[in-house]
Amino acid sequence: MIKHPKIPVPKTLTEKIHDISAVVIILGMIITTFIYWRELPQQIAIHFTQESPDQFGGKWVLLLNIAIAIIIYTLTRILARFPHLLNYPGHVTEENAVKFYKNGKLLISWINIEIVLIFALIHWKTIQISLSENSFLDSFNLLIGFVGIILTMFIFLIRIMLIK
Repeated sequence: MIKHPKIPVPKTLTEKIHDISAVVIILGMIITTFIYWRELPQQIAIHFTQESPDQFGGKWVLLLNIAIAIIIYTLTRILARFPHLLNYPGHVTEENAVKFYKNGKLLISWINIEIVLIFALIHWKTIQISLSENSFLDSFNLLIGFVGIILTMFIFLIRIMLIK
């Protein structure tokens, strides 16, 4: 295992905004769930194929969505505290470590907020579908979210590769 220098790198403003936004979004998921909890049927759509539901489960699955979003958020924030453990496409030295680490932490922050947004979208759409006759899940929005994550990784890979 390659040992990178351990250099503390403070959070950027963008990371702080992402953290606050992710917490607000997760709190919104929790609040929304409890607002609609009594109105929701006991069985809700939990899986979709070709944009229509094909599996149903208890409404407690919504709580699982929230739990997964919280776990992913927490684990990625912990990972961002240890940027020297990440694998970088280049030689990390004392001179360039801060640049590598800032970019690595920022990449994690962007992906984190994108994943939380995707979970919030799925959560909200599940509630909407469960409360109406409409069984349409707009997979285009999810596709945009996943393409966004891939583009983010690509952009940061280029940024990190340009570090000397």
